Amino acid sequence: MSSTLRKTNGDLFIDHETGRPEVVSGATKVDQELADLYLSVYDPVRNWGSSLSLSQLRNTALEQARAVMFLRLQQANDRILYKQSDDKYLTDDEKISGFSMSEVLIDVQSQAIVFFTAADVGNTSVEKIIGQDFKPTSLKHVLAPPANIR
Repeated sequence: MSSTLRKTNGDLFIDHETGRPEVVSGATKVDQELADLYLSVYDPVRNWGSSLSLSQLRNTALEQARAVMFLRLQQANDRILYKQSDDKYLTDDEKISGFSMSEVLIDVQSQAIVFFTAADVGNTSVEKIIGQDFKPTSLKHVLAPPANIR
């Protein structure tokens, strides 16, 4: 089994009672690694991250921006599968066998982007929803997931 320390809000989590970090495994570890992958800017030296932000795609048509973001999401998913293929310490409940769902939604009103993924791990699925730059234009402004996710 590989060891990964728990993170909370991007920082190392320390138990207040024991003063020690916690180790995570299984689906919790996969969930944490996916968040780190999707929320990190791509680093070619480490071959990690994803650069899932619309800020680099100014003046781009909505469908073209969605296609570029979907490609980056797929590349990030391929990146974690490749990294895991070299990790001899992963257990079956930590190894992603594939992604049964990957979807990108761009809200026309707010120009927010939301990524939906489902990583297949052992007998379960780890679902991740990452939203970026969502600024509601009214109190009733919500983002509904695409029909194929409901």
